[in-house]
Amino acid sequence: MAKQDRWRVLGALALIAVPLAAQNFDLEIAQGRALTSTAAQQLEASLTISPNDFKARATLLGYYSAHASQDPQSRGARLRQLEWLIQHEPASPLLRNPAARLQESDYAAPYDSYRDSLRTAWREQVDRYPDDAVIIENAWDSVAGTEFNVLTGTNISSTDYSAGRTSAEYLKRLRNLDPGDPEWAFDLAATYSLILVHSAAPGASADAKQLAALALAELSKSSDVAAIGLTGAVIGPQNALGKALLRRAAELNPKNPAWVRALDIQAAEARSVAAVQGLQIADLWPGGEVRPIALPPAAIRTDLQALVFGQRAAARDNGPVKMQTEAIIPEAAWGAGCSVRFEALVGRDGRIKDLQVIALDKTNIPFLAAERDGLRQVQYSPMEANGQVVEALTEIERKCPERPASVAPLAGVPGGVAGGVSGGTGAAAPPPPPPPISVRIIPRNGAPAQIAAAIQAAKLIKFQDRWDTRDRLWPNSAALRPPRSNA
Repeated sequence: MAKQDRWRVLGALALIAVPLAAQNFDLEIAQGRALTSTAAQQLEASLTISPNDFKARATLLGYYSAHASQDPQSRGARLRQLEWLIQHEPASPLLRNPAARLQESDYAAPYDSYRDSLRTAWREQVDRYPDDAVIIENAWDSVAGTEFNVLTGTNISSTDYSAGRTSAEYLKRLRNLDPGDPEWAFDLAATYSLILVHSAAPGASADAKQLAALALAELSKSSDVAAIGLTGAVIGPQNALGKALLRRAAELNPKNPAWVRALDIQAAEARSVAAVQGLQIADLWPGGEVRPIALPPAAIRTDLQALVFGQRAAARDNGPVKMQTEAIIPEAAWGAGCSVRFEALVGRDGRIKDLQVIALDKTNIPFLAAERDGLRQVQYSPMEANGQVVEALTEIERKCPERPASVAPLAGVPGGVAGGVSGGTGAAAPPPPPPPISVRIIPRNGAPAQIAAAIQAAKLIKFQDRWDTRDRLWPNSAALRPPRSNA
C-alpha cells in the first residue's frame, strides 16, 4: 500500500481577515471515540431539545462508529443518526465525513431493513432536489461503498441499474450538473471498470454479465471522453477492452496526448497517472466547450476582490465582514503545480449557489475536491446594486500551494505558506492518521490480479490511501481498513 496522506490546514482564501476551517467534523468525531456511554446517553437526550446540534450528532457518530463492530445497539443508534441526517439535513457536510459512510456490515441482522429504507430516503431527497449537487454528492458518498467495492465487486442487480435505482445514477447526475469536475468522471469510470471486470471473473452470475452489457452499451453510445478514457486506463491497455476504450478516447479528442501515452505505459500506477493528470477541459465538457453559468435576472458580474471588498450590503451599516473558510489541502497537492478555476454564483445570502469548474491545469483531484468543499461553506457579505441586494457571478482561481522549505507553519499565521492569511485562527494542523497497514489484495472469484493493481493505483492518485478521506469505491472493507473502520 502507498503511504497515507497527511493533511495540513491551508488558508486558501486570502482576502478575508478572519478565516475559519472548513467544517468536516473531524474534531467532534475524534472526541466521540473517547466518549463514555454515560456521556453518549446525555448527548442523545440533549438532541430531543436541540435536534439541529450537529456537533453533538457528529460526536455521537464518532462514539457509535467506534463501538459498532462489537455492540449491535451502537450500530443501530448510528443508523438512526444517519437516517435523521438524510431526512432532515441531506446537504450537511457531516454526511461527507467517513464516519457517516454506510458499509455492508451496517445491514447485518437485526438492522437489515435499513438497506432499503436508507437507499429509499436518499432517492427521495435526490428526486426532491434534482439540481442540488451537494445533496447528490452526499448521496453518492453515503451508499456507494455498499454497492461498488474493489474486493466484493458489485452488490446491485441489473434491473435496479437499468431503472436508475443505484448510486451510479447519482454519478451520472453529477456529471451532467458539473461536467467540468474531473472527480465525477473518475468515479464513473471506476464504477464502470468494476462492473466490467467482475462480470468477466470465473463464476460470474448471469445477472452480473447482464449488468456489464448495460455498462458497455452506455459506453458505446457515450461521447464522454473522460469517462471512456479513464475506464480504459483503469482496466489497462493489456486488456482488449481497455485498449479499445483508450483508443476511442484518443479518437474523440486527438488533441489530448494523454490517452495515447496511457496506451504505451505498462505500469498500472504510471498508466493511471498519465490518464488522470492529463485530463483536459475538452475531455470533461460535452464537445469540449465550457458552458458558463447563466446570469440570473438582476444579478451582476464581478471579480472576487470586488465581491469581498466592494459594494457589500453589510458595509452600508458598518457590519462585519463575513467569515470565510479555509480549504483542508492534502499533502499530495503541495508543490504539484496544479491549478483550478471555478465560476461561482453567489446568492443574496452570500453563499455560493452554483459552482462550476471552468479550467484546470495538472489535474489534482484531492486538491480540487478540498477547494470545492471549502468554497461550498463560504459565506461572503451579500452584494448590493442600486440599493438592492443581488446575486453575483464571479470567478475564483486556486493554485496548489508551494511546498514550504521548512516545517509547515500554522494555518493563518503571518509569514506562512502562500495564500496564508494574517490574523488567522492560529490553529495547528491536525495530527497525522494512524500508520498504514500492509494488505495483499486478492480479487474476488479469481478476477485478474492486474485490475486490483490498476484500481489501487487509481485510488492512490485520487486520495493517496488516506483511510479517512472521501474514497468512494473502496471505503469500508474490513480487510483494507484499520480498527474502528467507521471512524
